[in-house]
This record gives sequence, C-alpha cells and structure tokens, in this order.
Amino acid sequence: MNKGMTFYFKKAAAIVAVTMLIIPLPTWLFDVLMATNILFALLMLFIVLCTPRVAKLSLFPPMMLASSVLTLGLNVSCTRLILSLGTRFDGHIVRAFSTFVVGTGGMDGLLIGFVIFMIITIIQTVIIMKGTPRIARLALHFMVDTAEQGITTAESQRISGEITEEEASNRKMKMNHELDFYE
Repeated sequence: MNKGMTFYFKKAAAIVAVTMLIIPLPTWLFDVLMATNILFALLMLFIVLCTPRVAKLSLFPPMMLASSVLTLGLNVSCTRLILSLGTRFDGHIVRAFSTFVVGTGGMDGLLIGFVIFMIITIIQTVIIMKGTPRIARLALHFMVDTAEQGITTAESQRISGEITEEEASNRKMKMNHELDFYE
C-alpha cells in the first residue's frame, strides 16, 4: 500500500466510522463490515508476521489506527443493533460467534455472555487507552526516520551534483515542514 492509498484509506475509515456512529446499519451491512474487519485484521497479522525487517512496516501505525477506529465504530453499531432489535437481531457473524463462545442459551447463556462482554469491553478499553499513544509514538518515530533519510539523501545528492543547491534546500525544507506537523 503506497502513501497515497494510505491517505485515502485513513480518510475513508474515519468517514465510515463516524457514519456507523450516527446512522443505524442494517444487519446485512453490519455482517459485511464485520467480515471485512476480520479479514483486514488477519491481513495485518500476516503482514506483520511475514515482514522480515521492521523498517518495511512504516505504514503499519496508520493502518492500525484506522483499523482501531473502524472496530470502535463496529462495536458501537453492534451494540445499537442488539439493544434496538433484541431477540430479533439477526446478525449472522455475531450470532455464530456468541453461540461458539458461550455455547448455551437461556439465562445461563445470558449471564455467561454478560460476563464475557464485560471482560472484552474492559480489555478493549485498556488496549485503546494504552495503544493510541503508542501508535502515535510509532508514527512519529517512522516519520522522523523517513525525514532524516530524506534530508541525508538530498544532501548526498547535492554533494554529488545530482541536484542543485536550491533543490536540496527545497527537499530539506519540505521534510522539516512535515516534521513540524508532529511537534
């Protein structure tokens, strides 16, 4: 995924998440978005596991942030659907997952489901509260490394005569301007 695609992906993720928070989704659309979210999470897991060098993961922090925002929107949307529809809720993915995890119905299933829901909610809250600053720090770290490499490259190209003094100065100024955004 190149940087232009990441830019548009983050914007689209934010728009979709805000839309999910405001507008109730039909259950079929919720199932599609939930399946997409699960596939995206698996894709990110495989990318992380199969990438030999950390430097190749420079797009991971923005992808993780966008994924977290989409997941939060899906959680709110799912809660809205379950609370508004009650027993008429027909989300296939949520029903399948709840049957698999809880394994029973009736009042026993309700109690077990409530306890598991509370545990998952607490875990997600802790992950979001602790993970968001870390994602921001990682994004800053990758940006600083990229800017330093860009400045060094511009300087070495200027010394070797590949670019003019003015072009090297413009590149350095652009990199410093991008770094100012993170300060």
